[in-house]
Amino acid sequence: MQLTGLDRVIVGWLPSPEQNDLILLIVLVSATLVVGTFMSNTAAANLFLPIGLSSTMVGGGASGLHPVHVAVSIALVASMSMALPVSTPPNAMAYARGEFTTREMVRVSLFISLGGMMLILLGAGFLLRVFGLMPVH
Repeated sequence: MQLTGLDRVIVGWLPSPEQNDLILLIVLVSATLVVGTFMSNTAAANLFLPIGLSSTMVGGGASGLHPVHVAVSIALVASMSMALPVSTPPNAMAYARGEFTTREMVRVSLFISLGGMMLILLGAGFLLRVFGLMPVH
């Protein structure tokens, strides 16, 4: 995506980080969660990381979003998208046993995925600052 410039095209469609960093982060994290539900979590992270990192460079890096914050948030939420057997190999193996239905997987994972996404949105920046991985504003 970076070699072809597709990441910059997609960033042009996203909310501007200069207007509201939180909205941009919510859009990136939500999109990763939704896409990761229908494809491999690793593939979803690999798809959205270049977009997220490019979005922090809009306006020559004038965004208030730190690249580490965006990258960690996308990576963590990608691992939260687990509603279907296709999302991750352990889901496929558990589903193959036939002890529960896809509907049951979706019901349980919606709670876990949305709760995890909220925790990531609310706490990732704070924890990254506490551990010194991101500068304090």
